[in-house]
Amino acid sequence: MIEQSRQILERARMPDHVEQTRRLAGYGPGDAVECTPEGDGMQSQLHPADGKAVTITDVGDEWHVLVEEPGCVTVVRSFNIKQYAESYADGQRIRLQLDSVTRV
Repeated sequence: MIEQSRQILERARMPDHVEQTRRLAGYGPGDAVECTPEGDGMQSQLHPADGKAVTITDVGDEWHVLVEEPGCVTVVRSFNIKQYAESYADGQRIRLQLDSVTRV
């Protein structure tokens, strides 16, 4: 189980997968800036978000979920099982009080 988690984490850090997902969601390489975590302590990635959004996309044999929040950054999570990605995306949709998840 731990080895599988390591493999998933390593795949999530592969720049080509993340960059492909960011391109599909409409972000360019010049969009990244430093950001500090907001008051809830969530770890920030790199990308300023203008509004709330949750986007799910299929990249090869993986599913990527992008979560955007005002004042923070786009967080990308990778999953190798579609149902896990959909469940995570739906949970983030509920947390951010959105009506729907965008599918790319």
